[in-house]
Amino acid sequence: METKTAITRLLSVLAGWRNRDGLKKGSRISFTINPASSMFITFMLAIMVYFCALQPTSVRAQISADASVNGKLKTIIQSKQVKPGVNGVSIAAGKIFNPVKEEYRVSRKPKGAPKTGELVDDGNKPANTDEVKNLQGLIDAIKGGILGTDALTTEIRDKTKPTDRPERFQEVSKKTFPLLAEIPDLSNPAALEEAEASAGMKGTLTGATFTLDGKSNPHTRIVKMAARNPMAVALAVDRDPLAVKWKTVSDQEITIDLSEVSLTAKTTGSMTSAFALFSSDMSFINNSLNINLSEEQAAPLYELLISFTSTNGDPPVLDVLLDAFENEISDSLGNVGIDDVIEGLMTQLTLTGEGSIGFDSSYSFTVTVPESPSKSVLFLRDIAVASVTAEEEPTPTPTPTPALTQGP
Repeated sequence: METKTAITRLLSVLAGWRNRDGLKKGSRISFTINPASSMFITFMLAIMVYFCALQPTSVRAQISADASVNGKLKTIIQSKQVKPGVNGVSIAAGKIFNPVKEEYRVSRKPKGAPKTGELVDDGNKPANTDEVKNLQGLIDAIKGGILGTDALTTEIRDKTKPTDRPERFQEVSKKTFPLLAEIPDLSNPAALEEAEASAGMKGTLTGATFTLDGKSNPHTRIVKMAARNPMAVALAVDRDPLAVKWKTVSDQEITIDLSEVSLTAKTTGSMTSAFALFSSDMSFINNSLNINLSEEQAAPLYELLISFTSTNGDPPVLDVLLDAFENEISDSLGNVGIDDVIEGLMTQLTLTGEGSIGFDSSYSFTVTVPESPSKSVLFLRDIAVASVTAEEEPTPTPTPTPALTQGP
C-alpha cells in the first residue's frame, strides 16, 4: 500500500529554524528512497560537494540574507468542460521589522481596477480587521520559527481556507483568473530590508485541455546590518475552485508541471537565516459541479511541499514532501507509484545558482482522481513563503582582572 512519504534533508534536518542562541533545533529524517540507487547517490554527493564548495567564511563585515520563491506552476486538466469558479482567495502579505512597516492585501477588486496601497473590497470599504489579525498571526508564526515546515503549511492552509468564521478569509470575485493580489515593495533604507509578494492565477482553455497558471512569488532580503536585528517576511497564498466535466469515465488525470518552480535561500555571516517554502495541494468532491460546496467536504488528491533553509552562512538544507494519499500517481520520466515518483522528482532538482534550486528541463507529475467520476469539483491551492533574519552577535563580557594583593 502506498503511504505518505517524506524524504531527504541532504546535509542536516531542520524541523524548525534555530533557537535564539543560534543552535539548530529539531530533526527528522525519513528516507524511503532505495539508497542503493546509483543515480540518487550520485545526485546527493554532487549536491553535498557543491554546497560545501559554496560555503562562505563567516565575516562580521559580510552579513546578508536572501530568500525567494518562484512558485509559478501549470496545472493541466484533460476534460470535456471546465468551469473555473469566479470566487476564490488571493492573499499577499509583507512585513519588515526595523522599524515595523507592513502591508497586507486581500484581493477584492476585479481585473483592471486601479491598484492602491490599501486593503479594499469591491465597495472600497475598509478590510475585515479579523482577516488582518489572522495574517499578522501567520507572519508571527513564520518569523518566530516556532513551527516546523509541515505544521506551518498546515496552519497557513487552515487560516486561509474560506469558512463562515469571521476570522478566516472570505472568497472574493476572481472573474477570469487575473493576477489578483500583490503588495508594493516594502523596504527600510536604514537596514535595506525588503519584502514583496504576489499571488494569483490565470486560466486558459484550449480544446479539451484546461491550463491553470498559478503564480505565488514572495521575496525577502537583508543586504546590510545598519539596523539592529533586521527581519523581513513575505507570504503569498492563492486558492481556487474548479468544476470539471471529464472527457470519459476512465480518464480523470491532473498534471502538475513544476518546470518553473525554484527556491533561493542563502546567508553570509553568523546569526543569519533565510527560509523559502513552496507548497501546492489539491482536493476534490466527485459527482458534483457545485463550486459553492465547502472545501471541508473534499478529499485530498495530492500534497507537495518544498522548503529550502540556510543559517549562519551554512550550505542550504532541502526538505521535500510529496503525498498522493494512495491515489494513482506517475511522472514525466515514466515512474509509477509514490516511491518511484519521489525518486524521480529528486533526480530532477538541481542547483541553478548560489543558494538556488530548481527543476531540470520539463518535469511534471500526474495524479488520477479516483472513483471514475463523470464530473468533479477541484480545489487547488498554492502557498509561498520567504523570510530572512539577522541578529547582532553578542558582545563578549570582559573578564574582570583579579586585583593584586600585597604580601606580608
